[in-house]
Parts: sequence; C-alpha cells; structure tokens
Amino acid sequence: MTAPDAAGGARGRRSGAVVNASVGAGISKRKLRANRLGKPAGTGPTSAAGKARSAQNARKHGLNVEVMHDPDFAADVAFMAEEIAPECQDPELVGRASLIAEAQVDLMRVARARRDVISAAMADPDYRPATSLTGRTAMPGEDPGADKLVAILSDISARLAKLDWYERVALSRRKRAIRAFDAARRKAARRRRPIKV
Repeated sequence: MTAPDAAGGARGRRSGAVVNASVGAGISKRKLRANRLGKPAGTGPTSAAGKARSAQNARKHGLNVEVMHDPDFAADVAFMAEEIAPECQDPELVGRASLIAEAQVDLMRVARARRDVISAAMADPDYRPATSLTGRTAMPGEDPGADKLVAILSDISARLAKLDWYERVALSRRKRAIRAFDAARRKAARRRRPIKV
C-alpha cells in the first residue's frame, strides 16, 4: 500500500514514473491501456499491410527527400551556393552557403508542388469539389473561372496545408542557415583584418 499524497489521492511508483491512482477520468481508455502495456499510444500500424502503407508516406509529395539526392536539384544548389558566396575559398562559408541554397531549393520545390496540385485540379474539366459553394463567389465582370478556383481551393485545402508544413520547415532552415552564414562571414572578416599596433 502506498502513502496518500497532499491532495488526498494514493500515489505509487511504477517503472520509475509516479502514477496517480485516482486519475482515470481525464485519460482516454486507449491511452490508459497503452500506459499499462508499457508503450506509448500511437506507435504506428502493427499489421504488415499498415506498415507497408505507412512506409510510402514520404513519397506522397517527394518533399522529404533531400535535395542533394537528386542530381537536378544538386546542380541548382551548387549554382545558388556559388551566387551566395562567389569565388569563396573558405570551406566553412561554402558549406554554409550550400545550406542556404538547399533550403531555398526546398522552398522552390514546395511552391512547385503547390502549383501542380492547384493546376491539376483546375485543368480537370470534370472536377467536382466535394463541398459545393452556394451562389456566386466571383464579382460581376471577373473571370468566370474564379468560382471554380474558390471551390477547388476550399476542397484541396487539407493537401495545401500539408505543403504549408514543409514550407515552414524550409523557411526556418533557411533563416538559421543565413544567420550562421553571416556569423561565419563576420568571423572570417575578423581573421583577415590586420592587427593594429
């Protein structure tokens, strides 16, 4: 038996973690069962078919693949890195410039994927959105395809939201890479500066 705590509930230790025995209403049955089994809830599919399906998740957009694994993108990265640090011989600066270029190419890939999703839906003459809009959304005198565009964008917003995640990650990587590049460039400039006597 365990001693009651200050709140009045019985507390005990189980596998190194403190467990409050009086709590049960705030935890879902699935989570409680997973805690008792000793593994976290949501560890992924357990069947062979489910594992095979989830193994293909990264191929959905192709954006999880690093740009340096694709020869076309690797050439773009090399070109951009040369533009960022032209004729630079410092290996640290060249490496930092490459990281900026990789993040920028990732941003371009996301923009291309977003454009492809929208243009594929727009090009389909038989496209019928799952959610139909009531009434006109385009103003008089505007392009009549605006109604279709609004309907398509509202229909594929979940797919576009997934692309937004990739874009946020790439923007964050680019921002960190630019800061690191600037710091390395200032450090290299201080090393080259002559010492005043």
